[in-house]
Amino acid sequence: MGATLVDATDKTLLPGLIDPHLHIGQNPKTKQNRPQTILRNGVTAARDPGRAIEDYRPVIATERPLPRVFLTGKHLDQRPHAHPQNALDITSAEQATRVIDRIVRAGGTGLKVYYRLPIDLISATCKRADFHQIPVTAHLELVRADAAILAGVDGLEHVTSCGTAIASEADAQLFEETVDQDNAARRLWRFRLWAGIDLDHPRVGRLIRMMASRGIYLTPTLNVFERRPGDKLETQPFHVDGLRNMLRFTRMCHDSGVPVVASSHGTPKTCEEGWAMHHEMQLLVEAGIPPLETITASTLAPAKFFRCDDQLGSIEVGKQADMVLYAGKPHVDIDDLWTVDRVMLAGRWVE
Repeated sequence: MGATLVDATDKTLLPGLIDPHLHIGQNPKTKQNRPQTILRNGVTAARDPGRAIEDYRPVIATERPLPRVFLTGKHLDQRPHAHPQNALDITSAEQATRVIDRIVRAGGTGLKVYYRLPIDLISATCKRADFHQIPVTAHLELVRADAAILAGVDGLEHVTSCGTAIASEADAQLFEETVDQDNAARRLWRFRLWAGIDLDHPRVGRLIRMMASRGIYLTPTLNVFERRPGDKLETQPFHVDGLRNMLRFTRMCHDSGVPVVASSHGTPKTCEEGWAMHHEMQLLVEAGIPPLETITASTLAPAKFFRCDDQLGSIEVGKQADMVLYAGKPHVDIDDLWTVDRVMLAGRWVE
């Protein structure tokens, strides 16, 4: 009684998209990643991995519908910071404990470690996170992925976080030495590193098996690294070769049972505002992950990553009614993600 009837003939109803790596409103000049925009396009939940929780007070101070927002606070790192405005300088396990406790009290539901935080402090962070029963995800480039996994992280942000663990030792050391001297060098050198990785080498399989056996979530953010022949962003052949290896590695992880999750990171230059998550899903399909499994990587898989799959990520009795009605069939043709007909958040259609 009192229900609204919707004619969904020839349409598709799917769970709302969950974006595990999105910096909402990070560019006020261009107004990118406005929460109402991504909600209108079907993203009903998102996590910002690495920004002050206080920054979100003006974002949520509205009566308009918003996606569900999961926060980690600033990322834990050491100097020299690549992003000082979003970093917390951690120099001891005791300090890490105090900072983590403060983040949790402020509403943090996860933590993020950055690539200059040493292994012993990553381990201390993971132990305190386990105490609070929240996940730890990691952006790694100077710290090797296998070491961070053994230290207890639950997820890896960016496919490039795996690079130094699967490259040749000489290439990995050269990358580490270069980036250690200059944070900005990684923007070019990670393509150099990935272009030269032999994905058929046994060390690649070893890392993937470790990730799969320990249930490590991979958030590849492929759209950040998208470089195509002739693109303005593509200046060297190793850009294209690097992306090709990133796509293949992502497929290898998925095929081996590593939980891969789609994410937008932000709004890359190749996307209109609010559609970056959808483009990342296109890239996962291009990598070789079928559309239906890509949708799982954008709904139920991130809900499990957030440890809230009892409430979100699928359409089931007892869960929150976050759903998207599409005019097409995205589970068959991923390009139909752009046919959003209407969005439901917590059981109400979003105007």
